[in-house]
Amino acid sequence: MFGKTVLVTGANSGIDFIAARELAAMGASVVMVCRDPDRGARARSEVSQAAIGAAPELLLADMSSQSSVRGLAEQLHQRFTTTDHSE
Repeated sequence: MFGKTVLVTGANSGIDFIAARELAAMGASVVMVCRDPDRGARARSEVSQAAIGAAPELLLADMSSQSSVRGLAEQLHQRFTTTDHSE
């Protein structure tokens, strides 16, 4: 997974947290999207401990808000040239 950038929404808990942690443990550059800054920071810290590549990045967005989603899209567009996905 080295060289891959993956975006995980809802990454502070549940299956999405596990996915973020496991992808980081495989060497992917993980971009974690969370709604709550405190819970996101705690999850990022835990995922960082498992990461064998770059430390995960944390972006904040409320996926139930269109304006927040648009803001997230703009941040992603400005910061990353590509993200990787499975087909």
